[in-house]
Amino acid sequence: MKLFKLITPVVLTLLLAVGCSKVQDDDLFEESPAVRLEKARNNYTKLLESSTEGWVFQYFALPTSKAGGFNYYLKFKDGYVTAKKGSNSDKTIYTVLNRGGNVLSFNTHNKVLFEEADKRAENPMIHDGADVDFQFLILSATENEFILKGVRTGNKMRLVKLKSSDYESKADDVGNYIEKRGIGEFIVNDKNINQTTSRKVLNYTVDEKEKGKLPYVYTDTGILFYEPYTVDGVTFKKLTLDKEKNILKSENGKVVLKLNYPLDYDFYKKQWALFYDLASQKVKDAIDKIEADFNKTSLAIDNGWVFYKGYVSIGLDPQSAEDDYGLPTDETTSGIMYYFNGGKFSIQKFTSFTGTTNPNELNIKEVSGSSQWYDYGDFQGARNFTNFILSHSPYTIEGGEQKSLKLISKKDPEVWFVVAR
Repeated sequence: MKLFKLITPVVLTLLLAVGCSKVQDDDLFEESPAVRLEKARNNYTKLLESSTEGWVFQYFALPTSKAGGFNYYLKFKDGYVTAKKGSNSDKTIYTVLNRGGNVLSFNTHNKVLFEEADKRAENPMIHDGADVDFQFLILSATENEFILKGVRTGNKMRLVKLKSSDYESKADDVGNYIEKRGIGEFIVNDKNINQTTSRKVLNYTVDEKEKGKLPYVYTDTGILFYEPYTVDGVTFKKLTLDKEKNILKSENGKVVLKLNYPLDYDFYKKQWALFYDLASQKVKDAIDKIEADFNKTSLAIDNGWVFYKGYVSIGLDPQSAEDDYGLPTDETTSGIMYYFNGGKFSIQKFTSFTGTTNPNELNIKEVSGSSQWYDYGDFQGARNFTNFILSHSPYTIEGGEQKSLKLISKKDPEVWFVVAR
């Protein structure tokens, strides 16, 4: 009897404890989805506003087609976001919404975050705005990283907490270093992969069987791709910049992007003259072919025009081209200009001028989507000479002077010419 009296309080205490625990668990699981979303919303807001250095928003507008990523630098405080990119910044309202999930919404116009949408609004024939996001479903969040998904595009993006104030300057330095040089070679497992790069998208082809587009964004240490990619059996997501070796490489060293050496000579804002008398016989023969073809045209026969072969202009001064000739130009515009008697001219916009993975070399190649302008008639000779120059690229640069260079074809040393300005 005494034993029973002793055990009973213990049992009752245990039963009460179990019962209380069950009530608490039931309360937890009986919370409505709306309550759980609201708690998560408040937690996300606290996380966003907890970073004193802010966040880098690795934004991809067109990851599968036209362009790579942009870095936006964001600081969240008291319901406002301050967005920065380069020298531009803007402060507007942001909200974390409950819409079948938590959504980070920039619900007032921010001139920095909306720059891509604004560009598309200004050029409706080119862009319809459908590939730009301003609301992002929060897929996951930790103290240091948000994984987001664009509501309109479905593109995945990252919001990464900054640990120091110099991330932006380091990422800008990486971007400037790479863009000044350009990507020259794409190496996977010691195999050279055919590639071209445009607007932070690495386009590649492997043996004409495998091809793809690899969009990327600059980081403080190199480049980060939109997602892990597998090329020729090797998977990678980020590459680290090694300035000493002038390369970007994967952690295991199996993927390497060799960068070109920068050119010390400007073919985009300076005009260089190729003088007929300072060229090899093969180049003279090619220029003579221009003259022969032009002399067969009605402009020469009926109007008495004469092709001036004394010099051909390589490179283009964008300002004079726009002011003197009314031609639209930008920093990637360059080409060859031909001259006729009476100050008449014909110009072809067709090339990019870059260094190569070897020092003191010039690569001249056709720009994708380039166009031709012929103000005084189209003649085949100009196209032939253009193709002649392109087909013998790259060129070794001799002389090294800022006003006079000798360019010698690596494919055929008998093809050489001097350019001067």
